[in-house]
Amino acid sequence: MSFVSTVDNEVTELVSGGRSVYRAPTAFKTFNMSWKSGSAGLAFLIDVYNGQFGTGPFYLTDPSAGQSNVLPARWSNCWQLAYQTNGWCKPVVTPWPASQVPSPYQYRSNRRVTFRQAPVGSQVPVEGVLKTRHIRVPGKAYRLAACGTATGGAGIRVRGYNASTDSWTLLTTFVTFTGVSSEIISAANTTYSMIELDLYMPLGSTLMLYGMTLGSVDYQTLYPGDWMPVGQGVGAVQFTSTSDGNLVSSVIDRIGLSLDFTEVQNIGNRIL
Repeated sequence: MSFVSTVDNEVTELVSGGRSVYRAPTAFKTFNMSWKSGSAGLAFLIDVYNGQFGTGPFYLTDPSAGQSNVLPARWSNCWQLAYQTNGWCKPVVTPWPASQVPSPYQYRSNRRVTFRQAPVGSQVPVEGVLKTRHIRVPGKAYRLAACGTATGGAGIRVRGYNASTDSWTLLTTFVTFTGVSSEIISAANTTYSMIELDLYMPLGSTLMLYGMTLGSVDYQTLYPGDWMPVGQGVGAVQFTSTSDGNLVSSVIDRIGLSLDFTEVQNIGNRIL
């Protein structure tokens, strides 16, 4: 599987002859996956692409990859969340002088984001606006840590997905923002195949964040002299416009298939 990481840019030509370049604050990844097999072996992939199981988005995970921080970069670098809210909770990004001394309870970032929820309102959404999901690796515990402060009951809703009932269950509301990691799902748990994080902002609450990590490694014990790890995960992905295939051998029914996925911000209500 090959991938590229991309940041959108917009170039404006100035009357002075110079150029003004706007660089988007967040990056996204695009993946290319290729297979060679018989038509029966690739039928499921083709069915997924053709919409048999819905329009997506979909989720990827690599069970053999490092599990120290599986969050996408835009969640790990919390200030980037300000550009995904569409104005929800009026996010403000401000400088944050980072410490020069590594600490497993501190995220190395020079910016922070502050969310402020409306004090009153009957139609104000308090959750469901900022969410991210991750496919669990079976048999592993998962720990969550975040650096910042909160008032008014603000926190992070943690939900688990039960495939047998096609439902999400609230596991806990994470309200500790001192950088200390806490186990949110045990290694022995076999009920939930996915984890969802959802920012929770009750009326009148505030939440300041500058770093977050989700993973199956207790890095604060294993790496006591290092920073909180930066997110290397991938958010929801969606198919690009085409699927490519080539007939390798019609005699032995050998087919090559190539599919492209791009990382997207939206999260669907249903999953495979």
